[in-house]
Amino acid sequence: GLTLSAPDGQHRLAIPAVGHPDATRWCEDDVVLLCVKSQQSAAALDALRDAAGDRVPVVCAQNGVANEAMALRRFENVYAMVVNLPAEHLSAGVVVTYAERPGGVLDLGRYPHGTDTRCNAIAEALVRAGFSAQPDAALMRQKYAKLLMNLGNALQAATDTGEGVREGDRDGVREI
Repeated sequence: GLTLSAPDGQHRLAIPAVGHPDATRWCEDDVVLLCVKSQQSAAALDALRDAAGDRVPVVCAQNGVANEAMALRRFENVYAMVVNLPAEHLSAGVVVTYAERPGGVLDLGRYPHGTDTRCNAIAEALVRAGFSAQPDAALMRQKYAKLLMNLGNALQAATDTGEGVREGDRDGVREI
């Protein structure tokens, strides 16, 4: 299970989990949310393809911008998702969220661009689960903008340059 610590208290969630994709009985309507660090993507995608075949839809719910291209080399249906969650995961089995409904923003779109009925259905399921989720045909723009914002945050923390970094952030976002 998972312990979710939220503004309204602690919740124990009984979420089934397996240690490897080959321990799952794959169904035709399954969708995979890939939520690993980018350096783990290739191995995770290879194991998933070996276990589920290349037709299972893969949603790259990751901050990086290279994961979708890796997934597209292995799978027919790949989706990009921008992840904006005010939460932290510092210990195994515990997630702390600071948001109430919506619990975060999880917009998505087909990779490299577009939307489809599956994309719309995933967004609707996420909304029912308490998130804001919109299909976006040009979703990778959001992911690149978030990447630039995160780089600006790191630069500001490392250099304490304040206002000049924010101006550079705006210039970078305008380029997208």
